[in-house]
Amino acid sequence: MDTKTLRLMTPKELDRLYAQGTAAMPQGRSRGTVLWFVNGKLRRFTSQFASFIWRGKNFSGKTLVNNFLGLCVISAQVYPGKSMYDKKPAVILDYSASKIASVKKVMDEIRKVGSRLYLGRAYSKKKFVLYFVLEFKKRE
Repeated sequence: MDTKTLRLMTPKELDRLYAQGTAAMPQGRSRGTVLWFVNGKLRRFTSQFASFIWRGKNFSGKTLVNNFLGLCVISAQVYPGKSMYDKKPAVILDYSASKIASVKKVMDEIRKVGSRLYLGRAYSKKKFVLYFVLEFKKRE
């Protein structure tokens, strides 16, 4: 399983995979890819453009920082919790303490779906908006 495989999946297939994932806490630097926007007619283009700008998340303990075009901005608290999708365990990425008003309404949740792969669901104002994947490098 890799990011390329996930890019070819439909939203229903991603939902099934997410439901099978585990709530393992990540650590380190990940490469992020936006997989699918729920609404919008230009899904593929929009997802590719968003993935160009957003490069991933850097996890350290109970916090993370997002990487946008090489700049580390927009932090979040990381903790175990219940998924908004199915109420089962997930890792919650909570942006409610952000100083940016629009970001305060964002919450992500992730589950491990492969040895170095996490599938995520992003919510804005508690409404599901997109899927994303985080791929971590092999430890050497």
